[in-house]
Amino acid sequence: MQQRNWAARLAVVGTLALASMVAGPPVRADYYDGLRAFDGGNIQGAIAEWRSAGVRGDVLSQKRLGDVYAQGRVVLQDFVEAHMWYNLAAVNLLQNSLDERGRPVPEARKARDDARDARNRLQSIMTADDIDRARRKFVRVYEAGEPESQYILGGLYQRGAGVPQNSVEAYRYFVIASALGVQEALRARDILAANLKPEQVAAAQKAAKEWRKPLSPFEDEIGTGGRPGGGQLVAGIDNRSLQHALRALGLYGGAIDGEIGPGSRRAIERFQRRLGASETGRLTMEQAVQLIRRAATDEDDRASQNTLGSLYAQGIGVERDSGLARRWFEASAAQGFPSANYNLGLMYRDGFGVERDRDRAIRYFRRALQGGHPLAARALRDLVAYSGEN
Repeated sequence: MQQRNWAARLAVVGTLALASMVAGPPVRADYYDGLRAFDGGNIQGAIAEWRSAGVRGDVLSQKRLGDVYAQGRVVLQDFVEAHMWYNLAAVNLLQNSLDERGRPVPEARKARDDARDARNRLQSIMTADDIDRARRKFVRVYEAGEPESQYILGGLYQRGAGVPQNSVEAYRYFVIASALGVQEALRARDILAANLKPEQVAAAQKAAKEWRKPLSPFEDEIGTGGRPGGGQLVAGIDNRSLQHALRALGLYGGAIDGEIGPGSRRAIERFQRRLGASETGRLTMEQAVQLIRRAATDEDDRASQNTLGSLYAQGIGVERDSGLARRWFEASAAQGFPSANYNLGLMYRDGFGVERDRDRAIRYFRRALQGGHPLAARALRDLVAYSGEN
């Protein structure tokens, strides 16, 4: 009976979200500061406010960020980022949104419910790889939080809330949380161990010992966080884009899979040797931009040209510049790269640094569709339906 009661308690823990993931001041003010910035046209300022509030558990900010990235109207559309924020909102306990009687306010409950529905809809059109990437980002937000967040993450894995059910991963995070002094995690760890095979316990304990807390929810260099060999080398830049640039420069011959293993690290060291920099096997943001720029300019690599355009469009590692973003997208699109055509379609659809031009947007979306871009068909269908074209 005692074990069943504790299991029930764990099921409740598994529904928790970011009650106090990252220490900081009250979050609701950040949400409304973000709204004011957004209404004033300061999109990046709004996103910064909502990200700050979102990692500290504000469900309204989490839901709003999911909308921003899913719709792709004021930033480039990013279903992976949208899924992460919707997922965080979907499992939120709403501890930051209670009324005077200690009950979640209706606005917060609605945001959580809407986020859950939006996440599920989005998931139905995402690839399995992108869903997995979104979940890894979701997990990293918890990993960067307070010690209790590791206990919460263990509960999420045990229950299968926000992530696939995985008792070994649950045990791993209970071990981490208990080592960080979370008393509730000790009992959860011991109860769960009784239901695992010895080899599963050993594997989880080994992974827990290798675990390192990420420097931030959005930065995860190799050697400083997450799973060995995984994680994001540079915040905001897909590992696969970095691998592709390394390959274009003749430094890497492995798979473009986003997994940063020994081969990728050796390639990075060779690039750093070219720069005359310390050969750490890690990339700073400045080095990552140099890598992509060299592949785009010296090798005329169309994928790197598209990545460089994305960096300028979003202000990642460079000053935000829609003119340069368009220039690099056009260079890549001229070589038939589907993602560049898609990004140009977004720019002309939404007037992102250019005058809105529906006809151009449709033309670029059609080229992206012909090239096999997975999102182009829906973007084209929605735009044609909105404009009334048959």
